[in-house]
Amino acid sequence: MGGRCGGPVPHSSYTTPWGTTLISRHYFPEVPPRVEYELTKRGASMLPALEGFTSWIRDNWPGIEASREAFDAEAKQAAAR
Repeated sequence: MGGRCGGPVPHSSYTTPWGTTLISRHYFPEVPPRVEYELTKRGASMLPALEGFTSWIRDNWPGIEASREAFDAEAKQAAAR
């Protein structure tokens, strides 16, 4: 029963559909039960790429929002015609 949500397993790694383990799950049979998750070494190796992506989002978010607002305003004007 390793790696399934809700299953009481002492330790398991969740796998993505393509079979890579990114997150490690630790189950502690206490009252109440406790579960902790942590990135595996492979999961942690994604952090630099994610930091680059979040930096891109932070830098581009104002323009994305402005584009959305312009699109919505244009759609609203078109609907009012």
